[in-house]
Amino acid sequence: MDEKKRIAIIFENSYERPFKLINGILSLPGLRDKCAFRSFPLYQVQKDDVFTDEWQPDGILAMVSEEDNDPNGWIQHLDVPVVNLIHTRRHLHPSIAADYSSVVDAAMDHFGAIECEEILYAGTKGGPLLGLIDKLFRTRAEKKGIRYHMLEFPEQLDASDAADLESIVPGLREVLENATGKIGIYSTHDRRGRVINDYVIKQGYSVPNQVAILGCFDSVDAKLCDPPLSSIMLQDKEQGSTAMEMLYRLITGQELEERNAVMPVLGVRVRGSTVGDEANDIEVLRARNLIRERAAEGVTVDQIVDELNVSRSTFEKRFSALTGRSPAQEIRKVRLELAKEHLLTTDLPLTQIAPKVGFMDRRAFMVFFKREAGMTPGAFRDAHR
Repeated sequence: MDEKKRIAIIFENSYERPFKLINGILSLPGLRDKCAFRSFPLYQVQKDDVFTDEWQPDGILAMVSEEDNDPNGWIQHLDVPVVNLIHTRRHLHPSIAADYSSVVDAAMDHFGAIECEEILYAGTKGGPLLGLIDKLFRTRAEKKGIRYHMLEFPEQLDASDAADLESIVPGLREVLENATGKIGIYSTHDRRGRVINDYVIKQGYSVPNQVAILGCFDSVDAKLCDPPLSSIMLQDKEQGSTAMEMLYRLITGQELEERNAVMPVLGVRVRGSTVGDEANDIEVLRARNLIRERAAEGVTVDQIVDELNVSRSTFEKRFSALTGRSPAQEIRKVRLELAKEHLLTTDLPLTQIAPKVGFMDRRAFMVFFKREAGMTPGAFRDAHR
């Protein structure tokens, strides 16, 4: 048996998204038979102490900015393959990152659906994505005729900073006081979004009626916020598994189909910080939960509407406005996600997978999968293994 490939994972450890990525990395079938892993905290390792003579990696999965002032810039000089899991300007390493164009599109669509008249982007001061995301928001806001602002926030904020946030971020009070209508705030981190939420409420603004706040990563901070924070959902599991596939190809001398790939977001997890308690919006939230719980049973839009006891036309219109998809599209999306997971993580034949995603007939499942994924289930399984 060949010796296992040694994989170093160099991620942040101060929030939970890296652990979601690791779950994706480890989800690949048979990976443990091929690879051995060690994890190193991004901001605590130094060039001279990270690896030992006894343990040198065959490949590295990292989250590094690739800027000249990056303390982990030494990684780029190592003579081993590296795959980066964040977007960078320089593209020094092969990478798979979130598609920030789709992040901004999702945020703008959501703010438009809840009738925000102004947008504030709460960016990370000095962050490598600050200019990119600012430009994307500014361009889209100009096209829609929406007043736009950008303010830079420190990387690290915690709950105690809410009391002094206007001194930490000069200009924040002015933006809020001069807003001529409902303002939507997008934060690149849920924790920052939670601090902004606490500050806004202390200043006497109503969330979400006057200020709607949207975070990113769908983390614990989003769920524990009061009101709960709506959040952009990234494809962490698929991003992690794709990164591992890319790295293994590099280690074994294979070509990459795409050196710097991006992955679109899943959409917005709608919560109280942007929709409040409006009856129709709450029904949308209930419907999304029902779809995720029962898509594998073959649930239909008619069944959802009957259970919620709402007007189908009103429900479909509001669902599409808040999620960017129709209820039928949401059902197909969830079923496809479940099908892909079964194909990638099990060796079950299609006759057994089909009923697990709501199809009693194998042929109907194959037609559905090819239409939605662009390839047959068998081809998908082969391509991703």
